Amino acid sequence: MKIKKIMFYSVPRKEADTCSCCGKSICNIYNVTSVEGELFKFGTTCFHKVMKDRLKSFQAKEMNKALESIKCYCERVKEWETMTEEKYSETHCDKPWENYEDITTFEQYKSWMLTEFFPYRLSLAEKTIEKYSKIDF
Repeated sequence: MKIKKIMFYSVPRKEADTCSCCGKSICNIYNVTSVEGELFKFGTTCFHKVMKDRLKSFQAKEMNKALESIKCYCERVKEWETMTEEKYSETHCDKPWENYEDITTFEQYKSWMLTEFFPYRLSLAEKTIEKYSKIDF
């Protein structure tokens, strides 16, 4: 399998899926799309084991860094989809939307985060993943 795209998400135990590698129930899922369009779901342990067996040390480090970024940004997108200004204010004391000319409200800022910021950051991590798409996993 040659990797085209990787996404990460977590689900509650009652919504667990099955690992494509070992068949065990998984809640932390790496959704891997191959260049052929096939979808595989791996638990974190199996995915890291498969990666470790196929990559050199420096490649594994770079890939792990990209995977952590993907995991982090996927989790943040999920948070931001339900974010409210009140919820944001509970954990942040700044209001970044006050520093932009085009963004004047929290809702505009939220929209920008979901449509521009996170997709851009995910695309950077995916470019790193693309470097390894020729490696057969």
